[in-house]
Amino acid sequence: MLNKQSKLQEIKDEIDLLKKKKTDLLVKVRKAEFWIEEHKEEYYSVLNRHNENRRILKGIINHKNYPFIVRFIAGMRMFFKNPIKFFTIGLVYKKGLIEEYWAFKNIKKEWEDDFNFTEKMIDKDYKLIEQTEKWIKNVETMIEKGDIQYD
Repeated sequence: MLNKQSKLQEIKDEIDLLKKKKTDLLVKVRKAEFWIEEHKEEYYSVLNRHNENRRILKGIINHKNYPFIVRFIAGMRMFFKNPIKFFTIGLVYKKGLIEEYWAFKNIKKEWEDDFNFTEKMIDKDYKLIEQTEKWIKNVETMIEKGDIQYD
């Protein structure tokens, strides 16, 4: 009789320990969700800069497809408006824009990887929490009915 009670107490202690671990896991999951919410603004700013650079680069590339006269007129307007900028910015701007595009693309990829990994871990933790809840309920009902085996 004493042996059964000690085994029963061990099982109840394990259940209490599992409940504590489940609560800790829920806290961890909520912190991860808050982290995602907190850093989404930074991710969207990087995403917007990346998209803006891509749009400008596409405009530069598509500019070469316009007829020569259109490109010539646009170049002359830029030259007469500010001749120094026409020569200085034209050479440096494209190179800097391409470097910035690749930098933001790498940063965007890192953020996406971080978010995807965090979301996968959140889903995995929620599944573990659900399985733990089912197991705890099952064992508690077995204890109440007296169907538990002490071997």
